[in-house]
Amino acid sequence: MQVSEFRERLNQFLHRQHIRKLTPEERSLAREWCMDLIRREHPEFNEAQAEFFYDNLINVRVITVDEWSRRMEGSF
Repeated sequence: MQVSEFRERLNQFLHRQHIRKLTPEERSLAREWCMDLIRREHPEFNEAQAEFFYDNLINVRVITVDEWSRRMEGSF
């Protein structure tokens, strides 16, 4: 499995886990809140662009950080 495929599957899994916990009313309210925020922060977006932006909020970039290496970079 490639990293991009793993990342996509992980995003979908996490999204389903969180969405499953919400009631239909909560899902609707969350979507409405997000769309209002997108429209306010991006007034240049038309409705299709705002919907596209909302639909892509699920795509979270997953990265691994080696904390030890990161901390040691500045110590030499």
